[in-house]
Amino acid sequence: MRAACLFLLVWVAAAAAAAQTVSVQTTAAPHYAGEPVEVHVVVQGFEEDPALSVVVASPPRGKLIAAGVHPSVSTSISIVNGQMRRTKEVTFTFVYQLQVAEPGPIEIGPFAVTQGSASVTSRSLRLDLETLPSSDQMTVELDFQDTPVYVGERVPIALRFRLTGRLRENLHQYSLHVPFFALTETFQFLEPPDAAGTTKIEIQTPNGPLAVMGSAREEKRGGDTYLIVEVRRIAVPLRAGSLEIPPATLDVEEGVRFRRDLFGGRRPTQIRKWRSSDRTRRLSVKQIPADRTPESFAGAVGSGFSLAVSADRTVVKVGEPIALHFELRGDGNLETAALPRLDAEGLLPPDSFRVADGEIPGRFEDGVKRFTAMVRVMDPDVNEIPALEYSWFDPTAEQFQSATSRPIALSVGDAQMIGAADVQSAERVLESPASDLEERTARAPSRAGSLVLTGADLAIERNADLLLRDASAGSRNGWALAGLYAGSVLLLVLAQFDRRRRNVDPAIVARRRRVESGLRRIRDASNLPAPEAAAEIARAMRSLLAETPGVRCPEIDALIGECDARSYAPAADRDPAPIDAAFQQRALELAQGMMESES
Repeated sequence: MRAACLFLLVWVAAAAAAAQTVSVQTTAAPHYAGEPVEVHVVVQGFEEDPALSVVVASPPRGKLIAAGVHPSVSTSISIVNGQMRRTKEVTFTFVYQLQVAEPGPIEIGPFAVTQGSASVTSRSLRLDLETLPSSDQMTVELDFQDTPVYVGERVPIALRFRLTGRLRENLHQYSLHVPFFALTETFQFLEPPDAAGTTKIEIQTPNGPLAVMGSAREEKRGGDTYLIVEVRRIAVPLRAGSLEIPPATLDVEEGVRFRRDLFGGRRPTQIRKWRSSDRTRRLSVKQIPADRTPESFAGAVGSGFSLAVSADRTVVKVGEPIALHFELRGDGNLETAALPRLDAEGLLPPDSFRVADGEIPGRFEDGVKRFTAMVRVMDPDVNEIPALEYSWFDPTAEQFQSATSRPIALSVGDAQMIGAADVQSAERVLESPASDLEERTARAPSRAGSLVLTGADLAIERNADLLLRDASAGSRNGWALAGLYAGSVLLLVLAQFDRRRRNVDPAIVARRRRVESGLRRIRDASNLPAPEAAAEIARAMRSLLAETPGVRCPEIDALIGECDARSYAPAADRDPAPIDAAFQQRALELAQGMMESES
């Protein structure tokens, strides 16, 4: 009987240890709308592996977000009647955050937990979300102009919150929520250049916390001292329409009872919460009129813009690149402003200048937007970079304004494709007098070698005895005669080849050498830094163009232009590494194509 009871006790203990349970817990009430409520799902009785699966339906409102899982394993040893028993208990705690903006009752769950074939389901959790009480000891305000603005216009934003001296003294912690700063698809947010910030402010947004610099000051009002914290930013609307701005909120935890810690500081033992909310606002954003947009407009919105232009050199030849440097200043959206197409109306005449296609990248620093562009003078009669027009939209006057840069004097000479040291013109050989050509041809045999048959005795043999001699008598010399015949034929072939070689026009030979030299210079450019290699490839391509003037094409001009852009790039933008293999291979393929087309 005693053994049976012992067995029953052991079985009950084992069954209890193996029971699988799940419970749902949360922090003590009250729970407030707009504040995350932490929910714990505690699971016991399962094994460590495999991983558990938890399934729960979405709440009727708000969001339930999984925040992690915390496993723990505990082992206990018990001895009954001299027998030792080891028990292992595995506990998983799944953490969720419930976020609901509106007050009222809400029910979440049940939570279904599964591991393999085992499954257990929890009860549902019912919460009653309250509204945080407000207090006249604190305010929060998102301040900006409520008049209509235009797309691209800079809208100053001031975020302020105030605390009375008493609330500040008992302040435990605060949380500042600004959903407006998460609307990055509708607005671009910038830091004002004159913003003075000495205090780091953490702002909560739907996209996560945002740390910005702000200022704090004290101000006396009605016999009380207020702490005023202010953050300044700039919002740039990216699209037109009537845009709703969500309200900013400030949550504060105020200590009610305190105790002193080891160092004499106060620690709250009881707190109460307060909330202050700003009102929902609307911002009307208008589109910039497109029917009267000048061609020199590139998105600048504001006032007082100016454009300064400078050139890296003013003495050039036709087709040589000039680096133009632009400095854009003004009170407006310089960060997003761009340059118009340089061949647009009011800028560089397209029949006199060649400009690169595509947008010109710029960099914003120290309140100035800077651009660099490569242009080429294509007309030898050009004597200046003309005054360039830049237009912007003034939202106050609601019209376009324009400013012009100062002209830059130029000295333009005729094009010189290659230097005398790089290549000798083929035309110089072709235009040489006939007497000089004959003289060079006459001297050629003395340099070519001795494979010439002039002066050889080719007379017919008339000696009858010699001709009628028995062939068998000279059979032992047959192989020698065959060798002589074969050698004679070979000499005739070599002589013919040598004559054809010596009859080639020396100008063609020289041209071939120059072509091979140009191709070799392109191949050897891989050993040079990128800017020097680009300059060497450009010189080689120009020398090849001088040899094959009939095969010029836009691809070759584009390659030479790209080489000039790399070689004349500002020192800060130059790459000391060797030129990339793909660019060099493209140059070789174009050069070889030029030679094949000409031949």
